[in-house]
Amino acid sequence: THDVERIVEELITTAEAKLLCRSSIELGANELTEGRIFALLGSTIQPQLYPASKLNSELVSSHVAHCLYIDQVRERIVADYPSQFAFSAAANGFLASDEARWVTCIEQLAVVLRQGLISSSNAGELASRIILLLAMQQTMRKVVLPPEDNTESIDYIYSVPLVDFLTTLTGLEADKINLGAISKENRYTLLTEGHIFWNHFINITFTPGPDDFMQFLYRGLAVQCKPNQVGFDQLFSIYLKRESNPELNKDDITFCGVQVKNAKSNVNLKKEGPKWTDKSGKININALNPYLVILIDCHGTIQENKIPTSDESHRRGTLLLFGLSQISCLTTAITEALETLLAIDPDIASFSNDPEIEKYVKSVLPCAYPTRISDQKILQKRTFDSTRSQASNAKGKGVQQNLDDKSDVMLGSESSGDHGQNETAKTKTQDNIKTSKRTGNKSKKQRGRLFPQKK
Repeated sequence: THDVERIVEELITTAEAKLLCRSSIELGANELTEGRIFALLGSTIQPQLYPASKLNSELVSSHVAHCLYIDQVRERIVADYPSQFAFSAAANGFLASDEARWVTCIEQLAVVLRQGLISSSNAGELASRIILLLAMQQTMRKVVLPPEDNTESIDYIYSVPLVDFLTTLTGLEADKINLGAISKENRYTLLTEGHIFWNHFINITFTPGPDDFMQFLYRGLAVQCKPNQVGFDQLFSIYLKRESNPELNKDDITFCGVQVKNAKSNVNLKKEGPKWTDKSGKININALNPYLVILIDCHGTIQENKIPTSDESHRRGTLLLFGLSQISCLTTAITEALETLLAIDPDIASFSNDPEIEKYVKSVLPCAYPTRISDQKILQKRTFDSTRSQASNAKGKGVQQNLDDKSDVMLGSESSGDHGQNETAKTKTQDNIKTSKRTGNKSKKQRGRLFPQKK
């Protein structure tokens, strides 16, 4: 008979060597090149790098990426990593064995976002994929290894109970995890029968159903939803392992939907909550099965779990996580790296650490950056100019007096030495009004001279 464990071990070892394009020598975090980093990330969280032709070319030639497209002049190459369980297991094992490797990968991902090779609007989704994958890695270790032997390496190819995953993610015991308005019976079903099995993400272009969730389960993958998918950003399968039905059956499949927010403002639970349902998302699972929703609000302050209830609320468990501090599986170093990633605002002036480059970019694009005048004074000047414009078109002394008062208020914060200038401005404004009354019709003719008629 074949030694299955030995075969799997050799397969994963070979996959790691191919993925990283290296010999048997172990690599440290400081030896991870850009190509190696995105080979690891491509096999786990699958960031989209379509504009990065040079990097894609390297990934295809040296890091077993699949070439999807080459234009006729070979100036644009698009590559990606399909769902390949062996490569994903290898990448997970390599990353999980040293936290510094994860930190290096997240930092390089932030660099690529800053350069605009990945849209900064995807930062929250990339961060949540990393968070969920870290929780999955740690849960596998807890399930597979005994507590006294938790330093040993493992292969990341195991299913885990959903309840263990949630305790890893939140740091709470099962009975302390708040799942919202779900019924006691459905909560019990999710936490006692629910099992999950995945070690990587892929991007999909459709809304999945029960058959698709079964396929995801077989392949050990989670998915990044299609653009504009209602309700959810990521999905993964939950299998309800019932003693009465030991064979895998799609009637026992359900799902977890993840919603990610990376806005500075708090999420509106009353507005957004009703969208987080299987019906809103058109995910047609067995109507008797409970399902789970996780909100990861990267910057939000803690709110009570008061999502509006409906007829479906008894089936839906909702776990709300506000801020990275509520996520237990993150270390200080990884949290700091993720915070940098989430704060990315692509700006060509920040592509390099060289201050001369930043100075040059700002000199070439002067209107794109603020001047040395404080924002407050700019605002005051614009407001005063607007007030003067209104005054020049106003009619009546009452209107004029009100506008003069506004001008005094706007310029009140300036030094007392500017008082004479203020009086001069008011006098000119009054003269302009008198002149405009006498020459109103004439000024219309003058304006017409800007566009002289042909003779």
